[in-house]
Amino acid sequence: MFSNFLRFPMAFLGGAFIPVESMPPILQTISRLLPLTYSIEALNQGMAFTLPTAIYAVDMVVLVVFSAFCLLLSSRVLRKKIG
Repeated sequence: MFSNFLRFPMAFLGGAFIPVESMPPILQTISRLLPLTYSIEALNQGMAFTLPTAIYAVDMVVLVVFSAFCLLLSSRVLRKKIG
């Protein structure tokens, strides 16, 4: 239940329903902090083949860095719980 409080706003701010470019500037800034925004952009670019690959590379780098951060954070939490 609690995860829905995070999931639904992230879906709306991530550009899944409304393009990020059409949002007010403050919401654009918030959406650029969410990893879902970059994954939606990467999926759109991969399906359309219209945008430059440099933007696609930026999306991939952001997603890899976010994934590495989450992996490190979860391994530290697991170490604390085990030992």
